[in-house]
Amino acid sequence: MIGLLGFGTVGKGVYEILKGLDDKPAGCEIKSILVSSLDKHKDYDLNFTTDVERIIQDKEINIVVECTGSDDAYGWLVDSMKSGKSVITANKAVVSKHFEELSRLAEENSVDFLYEASVAGGIPVIKSLSELILYNEIEYIGGVLNGTSNFVLTSMPAKTYEEAVKEAQSIGFAEADPSADVDGIDAMRKLRILATLAFGYKVEEEEIFTKSISSVDSIDISYMEERNMKVKQLALAVKGDGDYQALVVPFAIPKESPLASLEGGENCVFLEGSNVGPLKFIGLGAGMYPTGNAVVSNIYDVLFGKQFARNPLANQVQAKATSPKGKFYLRTVNGLPKEIKGVAKEIKTGVYETDFIDFSLLKDFKGTVICMEVEK
Repeated sequence: MIGLLGFGTVGKGVYEILKGLDDKPAGCEIKSILVSSLDKHKDYDLNFTTDVERIIQDKEINIVVECTGSDDAYGWLVDSMKSGKSVITANKAVVSKHFEELSRLAEENSVDFLYEASVAGGIPVIKSLSELILYNEIEYIGGVLNGTSNFVLTSMPAKTYEEAVKEAQSIGFAEADPSADVDGIDAMRKLRILATLAFGYKVEEEEIFTKSISSVDSIDISYMEERNMKVKQLALAVKGDGDYQALVVPFAIPKESPLASLEGGENCVFLEGSNVGPLKFIGLGAGMYPTGNAVVSNIYDVLFGKQFARNPLANQVQAKATSPKGKFYLRTVNGLPKEIKGVAKEIKTGVYETDFIDFSLLKDFKGTVICMEVEK
């Protein structure tokens, strides 16, 4: 039986999908649901509780599904696995921060730790990647991984950045504090999960070069459109021989690229394997039913024993992060740092394009940064 932690957007999606299935396998029933307040859910005739220990210690529950997004989720997942329960989570922050430990705990306790919903919502990329790595060397992986940023960028130049963010908030696309999305933190966490799984390396959060889209405005989008380009928040990790490069930045994409046509909450994950070649996965990256579907797919994986490895990180090796090089569009009212001036051309007042430079030179740059090209 299932213990469901959280009954917000994703938790309700899981419940509604399971409720609508006529032919459910044994063990697919939700026994208890953890909520923060019993008063909020009086319209549902379900077994709610505010005590997580009732679920963790319930011997009839063998699958714990975590959909809260809470910082407390880490402890709940650890305690659940130590109690002999398989765990499924949509919490990319917890997976990214504790990926290796949670994978090891699953192996030690002979349970499953599954996290399809933590990356790209309804796109089944974790499951596909978990199989591909068995017989492919993954050379690079990345994509457009954050729907809020994609919505904001596609709303310009018709709207300013501030107007686009307010619209995203008004329709529930952006949080009251959208910084995790627009500053690239959400996409960085997803890239850390994907690249760590894909490469067999420990890709560290702090080694992923990240730049916000918050300084990009309609003037920058218009400039790129004149050059037949669209701006997307792009995540990319490239595997080297004992090293890797990883970044999340505003990126100028040719309009003919499939990435340029992504609208609103659509996500795209792309990768290249040594045998399969290049692949692209496109779908909805968030929402009640797409993300709920990813969780339900993992429930079925546990029930039917379809996972490929309890700990796919068991043979992980240490690798060095290196700084990628790129050509950049820069806009600033404060002038350029001296280490960039010699390789940048001013195309109009306060707007520059650079030759190939290390991304690290822009770590503290206060202004608009759009990557035009990454050195291969």
